[in-house]
Amino acid sequence: MTEIDDHVHECEISFTRSQVYGLLARIFSSSDQVLDNTLLRDLGRVTSETSDYVELDDDLTRIKEAIRAIAPTVREMNQEYTRLFSKGEAPPYECSYVPSSRVTHELADISGFFLAFGVQPKGERQDNLSSELEFMSFLCLKESIAQSNQMLEEAKICRDAQTKFLTDHLGRWIGVYHRLVTDKTNFPIYPLLVGLVHKIVTRDASYLGARIDEIIEVPIDEAQDLPGCGIGSNSIC
Repeated sequence: MTEIDDHVHECEISFTRSQVYGLLARIFSSSDQVLDNTLLRDLGRVTSETSDYVELDDDLTRIKEAIRAIAPTVREMNQEYTRLFSKGEAPPYECSYVPSSRVTHELADISGFFLAFGVQPKGERQDNLSSELEFMSFLCLKESIAQSNQMLEEAKICRDAQTKFLTDHLGRWIGVYHRLVTDKTNFPIYPLLVGLVHKIVTRDASYLGARIDEIIEVPIDEAQDLPGCGIGSNSIC
């Protein structure tokens, strides 16, 4: 394989990863998106275009089968979404899974990542799952563009940022979040979806060479001090 071929290959991989993260971000952006067959179909199409994601076929099939079997109404999914994510049964915010003494630091660090690349989430906090997935999509897309233009230094900056963001943030809390959603949900749909994200993040960390120290659980003596992260909360966490 020539050097040009290497650039093309890396460009294609980064673009595919960008699409995967972007579609997942949209799926978790609202309860309506979960039942959008177009998004799941697009995700299946993207993952089927490369052998790197062939192991996800069964996961996507299980998600689609769960939606068909339960056939939840939009109202039911809205209620589940509100109970889990808005009212705080399983808050989709990274800072809900770290000790209270670390919340300010973690938020500042996430903000630093976003600001460094000129990104500002619209309508959602930066530590929200959807925001973090969208940020990874953005970094992968920037790497793909840099690779396509043979801008190696810029591509490396984007790749390094992805590795560090997974190591310090998204990769650390997605596992404990998956376990909480599984414990709190009334339907299997959200656990399957979050489980898919966990598998993709774990796979991506391996691809990038990131060594992730996952959060196992929030310390019991500090759990009661964690800020509320629901829409009804006055906390800024």
